[in-house]
Amino acid sequence: MHVHYWAVGQTSPAPLSLPINFISGYLAEDWLPSIVPPPGSTFMGWPASLIQPVAVGGTPYWSLDAVLGRTERQWKGVISWMLGVAGARHLLAQEGYRWIAPVSAFYPGGGEVDTAHWHPRFPPGAVVVTGPNQGTNLRPDYVAIRPRRVTGVRTWAAAEAKGTGEALDSALKNACPAAWYRQVRNIAVTLHGQPLNVPRHIVAATRVNPNAKRPQTRCLQLRGWNADAPTAEPPPQLAVEVAAGHMFGVCLNLGLWMNARAIALGVAMRGAGAAAPDDAGRRLDEVLTIGRRADAELVEETGATLEGDAAGAGGLRILRSGLGVLEVEITQATMSLIRALRSPDPDEAAAALDDADEVLDELHPGLPEDAGVLLPSGLRVRYVPSERRR
Repeated sequence: MHVHYWAVGQTSPAPLSLPINFISGYLAEDWLPSIVPPPGSTFMGWPASLIQPVAVGGTPYWSLDAVLGRTERQWKGVISWMLGVAGARHLLAQEGYRWIAPVSAFYPGGGEVDTAHWHPRFPPGAVVVTGPNQGTNLRPDYVAIRPRRVTGVRTWAAAEAKGTGEALDSALKNACPAAWYRQVRNIAVTLHGQPLNVPRHIVAATRVNPNAKRPQTRCLQLRGWNADAPTAEPPPQLAVEVAAGHMFGVCLNLGLWMNARAIALGVAMRGAGAAAPDDAGRRLDEVLTIGRRADAELVEETGATLEGDAAGAGGLRILRSGLGVLEVEITQATMSLIRALRSPDPDEAAAALDDADEVLDELHPGLPEDAGVLLPSGLRVRYVPSERRR
């Protein structure tokens, strides 16, 4: 199944494949505030029940089910947000980005995303994001890291995800809308207090128009805009902290809370720098204790073998809901990275990220579409609707 797609810098659309497994998988990677795994897995499968294939010029495209047009405005807004998240992550994947963390994870004082009392909290760390508030109070949604495979150097970007009812095929959309342009640039990033120049700003808009009368005009559209400037490779720790934010969200959504807590502890310790001598022993004991509990959780909840082949299968997490079953296999390379991101040593974590990127660069889906998809982060995802939804 496809969406109408305008790649960054293009003024003409082309069909872009977007299997339902990708939509569910991208939602499994995104931070879902205050949603525990069982209802969270329902959210990840919900879009599958509200989109249907429709042929346009002989090509099958995703179109919104007419039933959505008869629902209240707030539910249309929720679906627009969810499909906007999936569309933005798919566009970033086309651009070669792998590690994507919410900007709000790096606000001063720690992540301001409401994750309620039962969730581990993403702590203040080495990376801090603020907004100059020039022309808007809104900030972009994500910081994204692209591995070296694409251009020979690791690069990064700020990205804004938009779900919109506006048509994206108009010539008026050849240039990024001014409000979105200002928002994606309203960001300032520091690492240990040192400012970093954001080299690229990407806006990814997904048209979600449930009110259209015909299936063809309810089809999903995805369009990207970008402005970038050449820059040197960012500090390795920036990539580490973005990957940590990414995998923290994955662990939360998969119910691997001890692993989320272990990643959060690593973020906090790398942000604090070297601990005082009288505190170093206690903090190291804490890292080791939580690390052992996190390893036990991986084995018990996913059946993982912790020291397997880096290019092989890792563990399988299955989330069930009334809408269906979400199967998420964590490849061994990603499993090893999750464990390495607990480290208080930024150099050790950076070396592990390099190793993970090298392995993931060589992985291929290797599965028919109905058997699942491989996300850039090394998660294999398959969503199986319940019998009554088929």
